[in-house]
Amino acid sequence: MDIVSRNPKQQLPLATSLAARNYGMDNIRVPENAQLSSKLCMAILRHDNTEVKELIRQGAVIDYQDEPDGWTPLQYSIYYGNHHARETLLTLGADIELTDFSNRTALMFAAITGNAKLLKELLQRGAKVDSVDCQGKNALDFAQEYRQNECITILKQFTK
Repeated sequence: MDIVSRNPKQQLPLATSLAARNYGMDNIRVPENAQLSSKLCMAILRHDNTEVKELIRQGAVIDYQDEPDGWTPLQYSIYYGNHHARETLLTLGADIELTDFSNRTALMFAAITGNAKLLKELLQRGAKVDSVDCQGKNALDFAQEYRQNECITILKQFTK
């Protein structure tokens, strides 16, 4: 099965899409000489939480911005539903306001994926609902675009 077509709403970063097409999701790796932090992002994507812990122990930067999209480990964990890695990153103090290169925040990623529980947690941690991406969209806009009704209800309580 083509990895990109398994969920039409889920768009992989370009480099990930190319690797997934060529090698399959389970074989997404970065070169041995790659930065620990790039390896961390790919371990999160693969749900290899043993490797996630080991890479963090070795010094991978938890607020790293991966190429080519600037996704952070926290954003990878939210988008790909790696709850264990997400909890680890939040516990270690990952910056919830750090954006990717399109200025999308963790709150926006939670709204896109429809993760209402995480959305509430991020709001309790002080996530800013009025942050906008490079196209002027905020988390509520993303929740509406992806028809995430529970997230829409929650976000409307926090928007002006």
